[in-house]
Amino acid sequence: MLESRATGYEPLYQLKSVAPNVWIADGGWIRFYGLPFPTRMTVVRLTNGDIWVHSPIADQEDLADAVAALGYVRHLIAPNWIHYAWIPAWQRHFPDAVTWVSLGVIERAASKSIKLTFDHELGNESPSQWSGEIEQRLANSDYHREVIFSIVKVRP
Repeated sequence: MLESRATGYEPLYQLKSVAPNVWIADGGWIRFYGLPFPTRMTVVRLTNGDIWVHSPIADQEDLADAVAALGYVRHLIAPNWIHYAWIPAWQRHFPDAVTWVSLGVIERAASKSIKLTFDHELGNESPSQWSGEIEQRLANSDYHREVIFSIVKVRP
């Protein structure tokens, strides 16, 4: 992964509140098939206080510590075969977190010599850990498989 210029979504590597108990953090650029793409992760504090981290980005500027300050980091989400590169670093930072991956993530990581372990594969139904708060469905075009999430209830 190649980190480079600013994305236009500054400040980078800092949590930005977008709704009660929902934050985003923008990161640097990566190259994917030779094209530059900005990175972004989403963080949700669930009703029980657990922290859900979707598509973690590079841990720069003490970002992981800022996320930990929100609550107990319980879930790390790799929603597709593109958004997984920083999962291992976040797993080391949060060894008790549960890692959830979409179809194809493990194979893609292995093809890039990235050792990735996971606890659960994501599917078409939200697991009990966030059911009723975040809905999900699997979009599968045979080439690209991604789990798409919708926040349906946020803690006030």
